[in-house]
Amino acid sequence: MDKKFKYSIEDPMFDQEHGVLKNKLGITDPEKLQLLETQHLLKAYERSAEKYSEKHRFTGQDVCILHKWFLGDIYTWAGTYRSVDLSSESIRYCHAKYIHNNMKSFGAMLFERTPFSPLLPKCEIVKLLAEIHGELIITHPFRDGNGRTTRLLCDLLLM
Repeated sequence: MDKKFKYSIEDPMFDQEHGVLKNKLGITDPEKLQLLETQHLLKAYERSAEKYSEKHRFTGQDVCILHKWFLGDIYTWAGTYRSVDLSSESIRYCHAKYIHNNMKSFGAMLFERTPFSPLLPKCEIVKLLAEIHGELIITHPFRDGNGRTTRLLCDLLLM
């Protein structure tokens, strides 16, 4: 797990002693947990590639589904929006109370702009991906796994 996040001691989802988020499997070793998450991310890629066609119009709900496929076997909260405020050393993410509205707007934008037209110039696709990536990262809708879920989404958009 990424140590750059600062969890408060009052956070019931954080195992302060071991420095990991509490999980369904009771894993307290950060390296083991990270390896397991990586294995599950690969499975989420495989499952997503099978489910989503190149004509799929993605929504905010799809982002939750991708996150659940990625981390659902590990964390009870996978696929659901976080209810706590998070920040990294240099970024303050969207306040938890605004996530639902931000994701509703994000989902509408995503639905409107996907799938990408095969006639769209590559430079326009890159701009759209940057916007999608940036919006999802700054909203940071989940407790953990936001960057990996965002990259999974962007990879699917390029299929």
